[in-house]
Amino acid sequence: MDEPTSTVSSADNWKDKSEPSQNPSELEDLLPPVDGGRRAWAYLIAACVIEAIVWGFPFVYGVFLEEYLRDPVYLAQPNAHTLLPLVGPLSSGLMYVIAPLVTWMCRRTPQYVPTFLWIGLSLCVFSLVIASYTVSISELVGLGGALYGIGGALIYNSMLTFLSEWFVAKRGLANGIIFAATGIGGLTFPLIIPIFIERWGTAVALRILAVTCAVLMGPCLPFIRGRSPPEMKRNQPKRDSQVTSDAVKPWFQRPAVWLLLAANTLQGFGHYIPFVWLPKFAVDLGLSTRGAALTVSLLNAASILGPLAIGYLSDRTNPWVLGFTNLTGTAFSVLVVWGAFSLNMPILLLYSIFYGIFAVGWSALWSGFLRPLANGDLQTTNTLLGLLLFTRGVGNILSAPVSTSLQNLSGPDIAKSFGGTAYAIVDAKYGAMILFTGLCFALAALFILGAWATDTNTRTTKRNSTRTLRLHWATASVC
Repeated sequence: MDEPTSTVSSADNWKDKSEPSQNPSELEDLLPPVDGGRRAWAYLIAACVIEAIVWGFPFVYGVFLEEYLRDPVYLAQPNAHTLLPLVGPLSSGLMYVIAPLVTWMCRRTPQYVPTFLWIGLSLCVFSLVIASYTVSISELVGLGGALYGIGGALIYNSMLTFLSEWFVAKRGLANGIIFAATGIGGLTFPLIIPIFIERWGTAVALRILAVTCAVLMGPCLPFIRGRSPPEMKRNQPKRDSQVTSDAVKPWFQRPAVWLLLAANTLQGFGHYIPFVWLPKFAVDLGLSTRGAALTVSLLNAASILGPLAIGYLSDRTNPWVLGFTNLTGTAFSVLVVWGAFSLNMPILLLYSIFYGIFAVGWSALWSGFLRPLANGDLQTTNTLLGLLLFTRGVGNILSAPVSTSLQNLSGPDIAKSFGGTAYAIVDAKYGAMILFTGLCFALAALFILGAWATDTNTRTTKRNSTRTLRLHWATASVC
């Protein structure tokens, strides 16, 4: 199907035909097709590039952290072991936590979305460049953690708001493709960044990362645009906050929604810990710096497969079944493969593959969860998506101080209780942290199991009520 020749012509047609008497189906014919076509695929490719690059620094920060924790300049500063691990989770967590605000801004002022994208890119580049010139841990947290997270939130969440416009029937697959792009960036950066760090140090590596953000993401921004022009969205009837609340409220009366948000928060608590601490764990296990970076790189390489497979299946399979399987598999990989058997490089790399396939695929399930809850309403979909992003971000941010504190629960006596497992290495320094990570996923799986049961019960009750009402109408008509 051929598309309109330009966005400008679509906008002009809308301006000329935006009278109340205009047939909505005629307006729809002016727009590019969904689930395919040149513009939809251009958006998807540009979104994948942004996804791969914007998450590059948070996912590769474990490599930087391993270097910072060996640098006496940083170790001499107060609370170094507590604050340095916070940078990566803070940047990724803020991208999630600020999501509802950015989504609301994009919905209320669609004409300014291109500006949000460029501001976000500028903040990301600026924060990495300035962070490369500081040796203060607090400034590193503020720049690489907070400021980069704010910039990433602007560019990432502004990009995501258009996904529901371009893809409807294939939304799960599109979600999976975008989230799989994270693995491509995560595969590349941990292999390249250690070379830069060894040769020129962390400062130059940060500057190279900043240039990469500017050069690769900048040309993609013009392709991040909505299916309908801003003029068309501004002329649509406005839904105030009360209308939005009324639209979402019925779903929040369902226990399945609360159980989903609880599971998502727990998944956020556990999700980011391996990305931060796996390189340090590998070094303490006796691997070289490059070998340690390979664990994260392989984890991210495996994460390409997980979102693609789960995103494809979420369009065709019960999302609760996929969610329970995903979380159970992630818990097994952490508690058994990492905690019990990762005493050498081959097993640790096997864990990286398992974790990458299962853990990173969780986000690709969101569209499957939201489709029946939002019932096709884009505004409700974006609102609920913002809440999923927010709850996961809370877990991400809090996981850093929690995982750091858990490493203090160590000692020879505790190591003996773990026997000859990977829980016991370095006097069980990582034992409690690995247990906490795995139990987060296991408990999240139980919440999803509960959500599945309550959602099934709600749907059954609704079907029975509908049948009873129809029977009553039929009886009344006969009488």
